[in-house]
Amino acid sequence: MAPEIQFLSSPSGSVMVVAVSFLIFGLTAVWATRAGHADRRPAFLSAFVCGFVVAGMDIVAILAGWWPGSWTSVPVVTIVALCVLAGTGGFALWLGVYRVLERRARHPLRVYGLIVLLFIPVVLIADPLQIQRGWFEFGGGYTIWMDVLLGQAVMWLPVMLYVWLRKRMLQVPERDRTVAS
Repeated sequence: MAPEIQFLSSPSGSVMVVAVSFLIFGLTAVWATRAGHADRRPAFLSAFVCGFVVAGMDIVAILAGWWPGSWTSVPVVTIVALCVLAGTGGFALWLGVYRVLERRARHPLRVYGLIVLLFIPVVLIADPLQIQRGWFEFGGGYTIWMDVLLGQAVMWLPVMLYVWLRKRMLQVPERDRTVAS
């Protein structure tokens, strides 16, 4: 079993991860609620929802037998803390990439799409390494290409949710759509 999985599976490791995850979540909430930065609230909410989605996907994948391996020895509370609490901070940082693109790129969604496509080779390299290290395997018909597609969906979800929430929460008009397709 990989050392990090042993740590996450241990009672003391689990307690530490949950505590640090709460700290990350709290710091992200403070960042999101600072006065004068209303656009951070939809980013925070989007990140929080995406953390729940990822936690749900992890739990479903484990229960369905798609990801057998030592990851299944990690307590559910630790998985949820990593995905939801710490994940909120991670997704908020990831949304920071898109928020910068909105300020600097003429077509931020197109540029973001190119960045997201660069992660396909990352999954194709990282998954076999994690399988080799014993984190998980693929079972129940789940394949590496399904993981690639799932990864793409996970990377698009926070941005699309953020754009939608920001529009609704802040009444921000959409960017100029006069560009011909």
